[in-house]
Amino acid sequence: MCSPGLDGWAPGLRLNRREAGPSNITAARTEYLKYLIAVKYLSRIMRPVEGIAPEDRLLTAIKKVEQATQRAKEEALAKEGIAKAQYNALLVLSSVQGITSAELARRCSVTPQAMNETVARLERQGWITRAPHPEHRHVLEARLTPTGESV
Repeated sequence: MCSPGLDGWAPGLRLNRREAGPSNITAARTEYLKYLIAVKYLSRIMRPVEGIAPEDRLLTAIKKVEQATQRAKEEALAKEGIAKAQYNALLVLSSVQGITSAELARRCSVTPQAMNETVARLERQGWITRAPHPEHRHVLEARLTPTGESV
């Protein structure tokens, strides 16, 4: 059900009854205003393209920036000899120590099989260690080594 006060103001924006408090409606309006300002600004600076709405051009511009950022990150990682999958695993482990490969795979949005290969590679490089869980001996937990933390 659409929140009170948002009908016609933010088309397509839906909040359920629990979320429809005054602060969430204000936040939704603020985000929608930011979106409108961005569309208006980009529609001025981007050359007109016949048949394509300014909103679609905005999303295309955002996607191109994201792709350029990913390319730059991958190039920087390649110079250091670190694969993107390894970087993502190290990034997750830097904030959450002692998780399983399966949990690491979920947090990195990859298959458990792919993460097992990544974890094995990281362990061979000495960037992580795996040790049995204190209660469940068959479950291995991954932790960063001091070398892994410095990467």
